Amino acid sequence: METRQGGFQVRNVVSYPYFPSLTDLNRNQMLTKDIGSLSLPFMSSLTIIQNKAAVTSTVLARTSGKSWEEKGAHPVSPMERKARPPDAVSGPFNGAAVASGHFTSFFANKSNEGGADYIKDPSKVLKESPETRILVVGSGFMPLDEIGDQEDHIFFVNAVDWLVQDPEMINIRNRGLSDRPIADLSPTARNVMRYINVIGVPLVFILFGIARWQWRKSRLRNFRL
Repeated sequence: METRQGGFQVRNVVSYPYFPSLTDLNRNQMLTKDIGSLSLPFMSSLTIIQNKAAVTSTVLARTSGKSWEEKGAHPVSPMERKARPPDAVSGPFNGAAVASGHFTSFFANKSNEGGADYIKDPSKVLKESPETRILVVGSGFMPLDEIGDQEDHIFFVNAVDWLVQDPEMINIRNRGLSDRPIADLSPTARNVMRYINVIGVPLVFILFGIARWQWRKSRLRNFRL
């Protein structure tokens, strides 16, 4: 965040929970299998209700178990330190999902009874859609250039190709992605990785040097004999 202090513009890095970064992505779905993370500013969680056999729903992205839900009015200033309310509901929460199949029309069982005039001829109403794809994302800010990053924009363009059933461009476009966030490790795993990098890597070079020194001594001894 940019703030003014005297006559200077100062940039401060702040932790802002209203811009969650979702790394729990569905790797079996074409839209998200090569995406490292998704940023969904001011996200609303999604609830999937599977109430029809002809429709298949799939969750694409979830928040982590450290996320929480807030209801009602809250201050959203990024300069205020945000603390989790003690009674907040914990995640994970669904952030993006897709559904495909035959969807029931809202007008399937409607008529002009009761003065409704939006149906001129009930006999021409389509009761069910053809094979259709629907994508739902819990944030309307994701495709904005000034908020999203490269992977958010690629996901948005991939979604357009997927909705029009043109998957070939998705595979081509995903090859240029490079953001691969590290998984959230436990404290024990973090300590193990730290000691491997600090002690393990130098130790490997030391052992390699000793082995090569012994090998050269052996060659020299055989040469003298």
